[in-house]
Amino acid sequence: MLYVIPGNPVPLARARFSKHKKVYDSQKSQKMFDGITLQGQHQGEVLIGPLHLDIKFFMPIPSSASKRKREELGGQCHVSRPDTDNMIKYYLDIAVDAGLLIDDCLVSVITARKIYGKEPRTEFTLSVIK
Repeated sequence: MLYVIPGNPVPLARARFSKHKKVYDSQKSQKMFDGITLQGQHQGEVLIGPLHLDIKFFMPIPSSASKRKREELGGQCHVSRPDTDNMIKYYLDIAVDAGLLIDDCLVSVITARKIYGKEPRTEFTLSVIK
């Protein structure tokens, strides 16, 4: 099944510490919102077994680009920050929290692409490897 999360793709942020040395999650509300979006799209069971994650990050086209450049960038590879691996970690975390899979260690194969798109979003599929 194809899952789509609208908006700019999000990388996983590092843990933050308060003045009193307590650890807190600076992305808690964003994770909850994206998790609810995933739960609304999920129609099946929790996935178990070796899994394949195919994920596409549609990055926003810079507003500073000319109209001609914007048309050229559509579908081309995005090669600057944020890092692809940090974005994968974020979306696997919310997939676990939303109940799509038991643990992200079940993912054996990952195919990831970061490309420019007119509508920023993240699309991914999780499938069981036979």
